[in-house]
Amino acid sequence: MNGIPALETLTRDVRYAARVLRRSPGFTFTAVTTLAVALAINIAVFTIVDAVLLRPLPYRQAQDLALVQTLIQGSAASDAQTSQHGIAWLTIRDHATSVDRAVFSGWTSGANVVAGNHASYAEQQRVGAGFFGVLGVAPLYGREFVADEDRPGGPTAAILSFHFWRAVFQADPTVVGRSVMLRGEPYTIVGIMPEGFQSGVKADLWTPLRPTTTGEGEGENYQILLRLRPRVSWAQASGPR
Repeated sequence: MNGIPALETLTRDVRYAARVLRRSPGFTFTAVTTLAVALAINIAVFTIVDAVLLRPLPYRQAQDLALVQTLIQGSAASDAQTSQHGIAWLTIRDHATSVDRAVFSGWTSGANVVAGNHASYAEQQRVGAGFFGVLGVAPLYGREFVADEDRPGGPTAAILSFHFWRAVFQADPTVVGRSVMLRGEPYTIVGIMPEGFQSGVKADLWTPLRPTTTGEGEGENYQILLRLRPRVSWAQASGPR
């Protein structure tokens, strides 16, 4: 499974997902073994997966973290996927009230980062606004991405990993606010993550995902991270049957 590491999936009650998803136009709810959601001609079962084994990682209250999982109706549970369509993300983003949520890409791509006259190879991961906050890890310096940066055509921004910052910028905190060239475009460094932070893949820097329902993979291949809000349990989030 791509994305958050050391993830052992335990299926949660999907009443919460049902309540959220059926509010969205274009989705039809019908009761099956878990939950069937009709999107165009595809029927998928959305379940919420408990990230129990996140506890060894440096995330606070990891028992409150989960990924959204999709299972095609009639398929074996082992065929469940965490890769989601952009419409699923928009639905959860706009209607989920008991969780904080973020969307991210579960893999990296290589690129050259040019700072001044020096070029360095970096593994780039794209994540949505609020991703670091949902994980419960604040930048060591600067800030995380804001919504305006996480939209198509928004300002370009980058957050550096601690090891990349130390290796390339000699741990200089004043790099926050400077620009680097990434894939031929200027990106403003807005944050530095703390030492030891893990995002699920070996990333040197992060840039905004800018999710859509078209674009990359026809708006597919997103992963959706959830965190229960304070004083809310999964049972409460699921609500009554």
